[in-house]
Amino acid sequence: MPQSSTVSHLVLARARTGKSELLGERLLGLIEPSRNADGCLKFTLQRSLQNPDLWLIVGCWVSEDAMNNWL
Repeated sequence: MPQSSTVSHLVLARARTGKSELLGERLLGLIEPSRNADGCLKFTLQRSLQNPDLWLIVGCWVSEDAMNNWL
């Protein structure tokens, strides 16, 4: 069975107390440009339901090279 060359990354970002909305707005501003990056398959931003100061960013890429070029 052939192996997939796709890669993904996961980032957790924690806002300072009282700054979660601001952090969320700034992270959201990164989402669309990242989705349009060469080799991006998926790029999402989610806020934790249990901790409103915690944000999750997930990116999926066609290859490690594509992810590294974005970084």
